[in-house]
Amino acid sequence: MKISIIIPVYNLEQYIGKLLYSIQAQDYEDYEVILVNDGSTDRSVEVIKEIICADERFHLINQENQGPGAARNTGINVARGEYILFFDGDDFITEKTALSTLAKYAEKDFDILVYPVQHASNDDMMVHASTIKYEEIFGEVQDFTSVLKLMLKKGLLLSSPYEQMLKRSYLLKHELYFPLGIFSEDIEWIIRIMQTEPKIEFRDYQFYCYRWNRPESTCNSQKIKWEKERKIISFINYYYKELAVRDDLLSRLILSYISYHWCVAGSNVAKLDKKEERELGFKMLKETKDILRYDVMKKVKIFRLVSNVLGIKRAASLGAWRYNIKRKILR
Repeated sequence: MKISIIIPVYNLEQYIGKLLYSIQAQDYEDYEVILVNDGSTDRSVEVIKEIICADERFHLINQENQGPGAARNTGINVARGEYILFFDGDDFITEKTALSTLAKYAEKDFDILVYPVQHASNDDMMVHASTIKYEEIFGEVQDFTSVLKLMLKKGLLLSSPYEQMLKRSYLLKHELYFPLGIFSEDIEWIIRIMQTEPKIEFRDYQFYCYRWNRPESTCNSQKIKWEKERKIISFINYYYKELAVRDDLLSRLILSYISYHWCVAGSNVAKLDKKEERELGFKMLKETKDILRYDVMKKVKIFRLVSNVLGIKRAASLGAWRYNIKRKILR
C-alpha cells in the first residue's frame, strides 16, 4: 500500500533536513514524498536537493508563494498513494516504524485515522509525549455524530492535518481541498470534513513530533493581526448562518465546534492594538453571539457564563489573559 506524504515548504532551511532524514530512515519502502516549495527565499530548495538527489521516492515541486493550503492542494492533485499524510516541514518523525505501523492500521478500512502528537521545543531539547488515550476514550464508537459529541465533551478537537492520515479517494470524492486566501484554513477544512460524516479510526501510536515554539512560525507569533482575525470571523459567521437554520444533531455539534473558535477569535480581538479594529472585531462577533448556546465544550460554557455577567468584551479579555499565562508556563 502506497502512502503519500505531502510537505509544504516555505523558508525552512534550518528544519527541513531533520524531517526528510527521519522519513528516509523508515523501515517501510512503499511511499512517496511530495515537497511543494511555496516560493521560499532562503536555501530550502538547495537543502532539499542535496538530501533527495538519489531518492526517486521524493519529488520537489516549485510554485509561487500562495500559502500552505495551496501547497497541500498541489500535493493532493499529484499524489498517487492510497492514503495521504500532511506533514509540516519544521516537524519530524520520532519512530522508524511509523509508516509500516500506519500501513498495518490501514488494513482496517477508514476515511481518517487520528493519532496523538508529541511536542518538541524549538531546539529539540525537550520532547513531550501526548497523554491522550484515544483508544480508551472512543473504544468501539463508530457513527460520526457519537464520535464528534464525545470529542467535544472531552475537548479533543480535530484541528491540524498533521494529526491525521486520510484516504485519498475520500478527499477527492468530497473535494476536500484547502481554502485559499484565508488564515487558519485548517479550521474551515475541518468544518467541511465534519459535514461529510467520515468514518474515523483512533490509535494511540505516537510518532509525529510538532515543533511548537519555532520563532518564525505564524502560529507562534505574539502579534495579533486584524486582517487575519477578520477573515477568520467572516468564515465563522458564514458557517453559523448556514448551519443554524438546520435542525439536526450533526449541525448542532458542528456549531459547538465552531463556537469554540468563535471564543478564540474573541480573545484574539481583545489583544488587537488598535481600538477601531477591536471595536469592529467585536461588532462582527456580536452578529453571531447566539452561537454560544451551542456549548457542549466546557470552555465555551465558561465563556458564555462569564459573558452573561461581564459582557463579551470582558470575557474575551479574560480569555486572552488566561492564554498568555498558559503560554508563559509552556515556555
